[in-house]
Amino acid sequence: MRNWLGIHTPIASLAFLIFALLGFRGLSDIQNNREKVETTSKQAANLLRDVRISFESLNKKNEDFNGLVEDNKQIVAPRFGRTR
Repeated sequence: MRNWLGIHTPIASLAFLIFALLGFRGLSDIQNNREKVETTSKQAANLLRDVRISFESLNKKNEDFNGLVEDNKQIVAPRFGRTR
């Protein structure tokens, strides 16, 4: 029993130290990844805002165009007798 504990204890301690070092070293990686994700999310939010603004602008232009088409229909239809 003493031989088993004599071998097991240093191996378990060494494994614990290795995993502790890997975990501590990984903590900085987590922080770096968090900063990258925050930067990327800010860029995505800005792009989404730009797309939303462009979409609203295109919708406004489309509404204006449809209004002009309706106005032209009302002007042209009585002259040529078409309602289409």
